[in-house]
Amino acid sequence: MKFTKEVNNAKFVFTKDEIGYQEVLDDFRNTSYIFILTFNISENNDMLINQLKQVSDETTIEIFTNIPQRYEHYFSDRARKQARKKINVYLGRLDPEKYQSIVNTYYCFDNHSKIIMTNNVVYVGSANFSDESKNNLESGFIVYDKEFIAFIKNNIIPYLKNNSEPYYSNNSTRFKIMLRLIYSKLVNAKERIHMSTHAIADHAGNYYEYYDVHNNSLNLLTIEYLDSVLKELEDLLAIILQDLDSDGLLTDEIEKHIGNIDISNIRELYSEDTKIFELARFDEEDYATEYLQEHAIEAYDEYLNSFQETAVQEAAEKKALLAYNAEQEVTNLLKVLSGLETDIEKIINLLPSSERNPNIDNTR
Repeated sequence: MKFTKEVNNAKFVFTKDEIGYQEVLDDFRNTSYIFILTFNISENNDMLINQLKQVSDETTIEIFTNIPQRYEHYFSDRARKQARKKINVYLGRLDPEKYQSIVNTYYCFDNHSKIIMTNNVVYVGSANFSDESKNNLESGFIVYDKEFIAFIKNNIIPYLKNNSEPYYSNNSTRFKIMLRLIYSKLVNAKERIHMSTHAIADHAGNYYEYYDVHNNSLNLLTIEYLDSVLKELEDLLAIILQDLDSDGLLTDEIEKHIGNIDISNIRELYSEDTKIFELARFDEEDYATEYLQEHAIEAYDEYLNSFQETAVQEAAEKKALLAYNAEQEVTNLLKVLSGLETDIEKIINLLPSSERNPNIDNTR
């Protein structure tokens, strides 16, 4: 096996007492994907591990590591015990459930390569993804070549997956983690809609919430965010059904609850012919500008301020009318989203927990 690729936009780094791939670490906050290939990780120090724990929950992380002192065969109890201790450390520190983002952990027992990569920049060199590596003389290349990054994604990573042991024996726990993240996004999307359409009032020291017609701030960005979350959920549910079925883990109850979720029906609640969509796409500034343009002949000199005030007032009244007309649809959408949250919770609870891949620990 041999992969080759010419590289552009690269620079050489040679380091001692600092991390050579700091530029990649700095990009963790800007990327939706992180790839780590290393021979080892830190067993006690947490600086780099904490970097992974602090990334956005929408970031997918794929970690491939060897496990030092794990061998194909053991010729003494001492070697076997040392290997078991090391394996347990690596299983514990790279447990996907300890991270807020989607973490896929793989163990590649032939690996000695080191690559740290995001969607935007990649380090290829001698330094491991371990805190201790900064104490060594290390060298490598920082590359911003998008074609090279795509080459790694399309060639190197698939090869590694085919020659590594995944953390779990099946994907069920991974699906639980992914559903929890989507659930969190759905709660956020629903809260955005709720906060943009409701307000809190104080009457004699008693606070109550009401649908706000006059200060309604629902917009297309909020609707588009909800739609992206629903698309993510729809795609994941299809994958879950297929994967569980192929692994013989799909139960009638799981299939029923997933089948009860109709994303297309939810999308109809904010489609282009709804009052919600009409409210969300209304732009008061554009409406006021159009009003002034229509009255350009009259709106000049000493009359301009009056026409500007009228334009703003007309836009506010139009927005209030749209908000009034959309109230029932907004209420219904929020109710349906609450029901969807309940459905996701049920599916998460029904999914079986995956066992750790028994092929990782070969000391038993």
